[in-house]
Amino acid sequence: MRSPNSQTDQLIYAAADGADGLDWAIFQLQADGALVDHDAASERLDATRLSLAAALHWFDTYSDGRPVRAVVEIEAGVTFPYVFPPIVEHQGERLLAESPLAHDPGSPSRGSWRVFVDDSAGSARAVIVPPRPTRLEIIR
Repeated sequence: MRSPNSQTDQLIYAAADGADGLDWAIFQLQADGALVDHDAASERLDATRLSLAAALHWFDTYSDGRPVRAVVEIEAGVTFPYVFPPIVEHQGERLLAESPLAHDPGSPSRGSWRVFVDDSAGSARAVIVPPRPTRLEIIR
């Protein structure tokens, strides 16, 4: 559903950004083992995240017609969520994030990924950058 006005756009953004932020924080804390023996805190964080996500269920578009969020697939099973700001401050496409592709220790680099967003168009895309070729030196 489309947001009725710019004031609601601001609330939608706050809920979407908060839900994504909590989702990321919970994932990081769990990965680090920081939530072990903190069941009550973990449950509260998750309940808040679910509450924000439920509030967002009704809105997927800002009042100006742009989408609220995009989820870009980097590769199978790896996604990058992005919440578009309700007030566009950046015109045109820009680089938002980049990181190496995951690979096993000791194995060669698989390259990297980059995520580009265009807030005014409400679009996002990922690009895979291949690894740089290894320069070989001729030894005589």
